[in-house]
Amino acid sequence: MLVRPAHESDFAQVTELLEELGRPRVAYDRYGDVRDLYLSQLDDPDAEHLVAVEAGAVVGFCSLHFRRRLNRIEPEAWIPDLIVAREARGHGTARSLLLEAEERARARGCSAIALESGQDRSDAHLLYRMAGMEEAGKFFRKRL
Repeated sequence: MLVRPAHESDFAQVTELLEELGRPRVAYDRYGDVRDLYLSQLDDPDAEHLVAVEAGAVVGFCSLHFRRRLNRIEPEAWIPDLIVAREARGHGTARSLLLEAEERARARGCSAIALESGQDRSDAHLLYRMAGMEEAGKFFRKRL
């Protein structure tokens, strides 16, 4: 398995993985706009998207962003999305993606790395704890 930066050609496989995570399917009439957003994030100096590739297929995705918080000079790394295809789970893919994200965050001088995870993803939460992460709060959302 190889972890590498996401490429333009990975878009369809990445969106399929995000659907597994619970994101809505990209609607046909919005496909071009969503693809443009993906491409812009590939070029964003404050974001790095990583994929795990096995036998030529993208089987994992990690969206890594670097953001500034008002209480620290150093940036914070933030992972809003980390997903591994169901059939590829249990083989260290998520751990490899998380380790690569941590390495990139350290290289940028980040003070911490944080991620969001759905409450029902108990297997993922176990992985995060085993990686030295701690539960640090709740996440609230209001649809607008």
